Amino acid sequence: MRFPVVTLDDKKRNFILSESEKYGLGISRTYPESLDNLEELKPYKPVKCPQAEKIAKTIVTLPVHPYLKKHDLEKIASLLLSN
Repeated sequence: MRFPVVTLDDKKRNFILSESEKYGLGISRTYPESLDNLEELKPYKPVKCPQAEKIAKTIVTLPVHPYLKKHDLEKIASLLLSN
């Protein structure tokens, strides 16, 4: 039960992840890298995928389970809207 969100850039993503860790908000990184860069898939990779690389560097997923508390939702919203 996760909701994906693409951030503006990797610095914003890293800030969000750091703050989430600090406050226990449950925001997580989705992909360590794009699929075209996985070592196991290199024999099958015909071309680079720059958009996939960008998404892998900027995506986070938000918790959306029913046990999420209102104050955590407010912290998550505030964090996503912060500069």
